[in-house]
Amino acid sequence: MLILCIFIMLFSSCGIEDYLYLYPVPESNITIQLNSKATIQLPPSGNYDSVSNFHFTLFYRIYISGTSLDSVAVSDYSVLNPTLASDYSVLLPYTDTSSTSTVNVSAVGTVFRNRNYYTLELESANIDSVLASGAGDMTLTLDFLQNPGWIPVMEIGGVSYKLFRSDGGGNFKPEPDRYFCVSEDLTDSAKASSLANADVVSASGTPVEKHAYAAFYIVASGMNSNFSPVYSAPAFVGILRLP
Repeated sequence: MLILCIFIMLFSSCGIEDYLYLYPVPESNITIQLNSKATIQLPPSGNYDSVSNFHFTLFYRIYISGTSLDSVAVSDYSVLNPTLASDYSVLLPYTDTSSTSTVNVSAVGTVFRNRNYYTLELESANIDSVLASGAGDMTLTLDFLQNPGWIPVMEIGGVSYKLFRSDGGGNFKPEPDRYFCVSEDLTDSAKASSLANADVVSASGTPVEKHAYAAFYIVASGMNSNFSPVYSAPAFVGILRLP
């Protein structure tokens, strides 16, 4: 009886019930064109029938850089912005999407928050509703077309939504606005280190040219039996350049 009790305690405390049913988005389902468009084939919704409050979540962080690249490899991260390379290294152990049992999924949200990653939002819709179970089997696209005046969008199910940066639940006010576009205010290092643009990391030094890139990760999200948020292993979507 003692052995049985210990066995139950171990399994109830390590979060196994959290990740058995949270199927991650396979990295093979993600393609990126240069650094202007990411396409994600979402897994079938049937994988999440037992998950309450299910939806897909996209985490992001914006990195300012003095370097202009049309495509970005891992070896370029430290050149673009040293913090990007550091964040990628910290998050890498969590991104094994080959198995849901290789990561403490209850800690994923905390890890992203500790790296100042925020959840992507939409201008005209609740993204949690758009990416709920009905989005299963659909193709999601993040379009960062490199044309002047273009506002990046998310496309899914034949509908296009303008992307919104997070405001931290009202805790800060993104400047100059919530769109994913390069501007003098966005690349201002003083504002990047303040509550105005808490989702932005300034460039090292004082580069003459200032560019901006956003790193994205996608996870399956839901609630466990204790009504606490749980996540799948995150999949790295890639680096997209802000127009």
